[in-house]
Amino acid sequence: MNDEPRTASLPIRHTIAGVVDFYRRHWRVLIPLSLVALLPQAIGDAAIGDLEIDGFHPLADATKVLTGLLTVAINLGGEALYSGIIAAFALHWRAGISRPDLREVARRIPYLTLIAADVVIAVGTALGLALLVVPGIMFITYTFIAPPLIEVRDLGLRAALRESVRLVRGNFWRVLALVVIFYGGTELVTSLVMLPFHDFESEAVAHLAIEAVLEPFQGAAAVIIALALLEIHGVEPVAPGTERPARRE
Repeated sequence: MNDEPRTASLPIRHTIAGVVDFYRRHWRVLIPLSLVALLPQAIGDAAIGDLEIDGFHPLADATKVLTGLLTVAINLGGEALYSGIIAAFALHWRAGISRPDLREVARRIPYLTLIAADVVIAVGTALGLALLVVPGIMFITYTFIAPPLIEVRDLGLRAALRESVRLVRGNFWRVLALVVIFYGGTELVTSLVMLPFHDFESEAVAHLAIEAVLEPFQGAAAVIIALALLEIHGVEPVAPGTERPARRE
């Protein structure tokens, strides 16, 4: 007999309702934050275009490469800021207290750890998708909540990845369904809205605007799913306004 206790099911409808409610309450802050995270990438894409080495132009080619690297670095920093602020807002929203001070939140965000998590998840998913797709789907699902766990549990990178796998195990298909709903759904809406736009300038502006509106759903989904799974497993996140314990690596 298997005496291991069965993990409670992640409530899909309740989780979706939580993400929608969180967005409804905080969209005035979340949408501008999306622009902060997305604008560097949009500017970089417009400035660089397709990175092609045509002939031998050392200075011009080096400038393009350095601009691309700087854009990536700024974009990753913006994504870390965005992820950290959403996590802090979600913790305060869950506790029923007022929004935290943005400057204080920005100061406490573990930028390097969040950036490292984003890189690991992106690379791992890409490699997994290259290996007959299924490994990539499994990787992104099991590691989906690692970035918010870095914030809401004050974990290091390896500990957050391990904790994400542990929490998702037993609710894999439900987490995957929510990933498809929020990520697949927002990508589908973006594609449909972009259909009327054809010239480069209007397409770029429209794409930035629609992503700024929809991106918060993706960020909020990761945090709300993480908090729901922590609750199922009887684990409390770091309480807002309290001193954090020593970070576990």
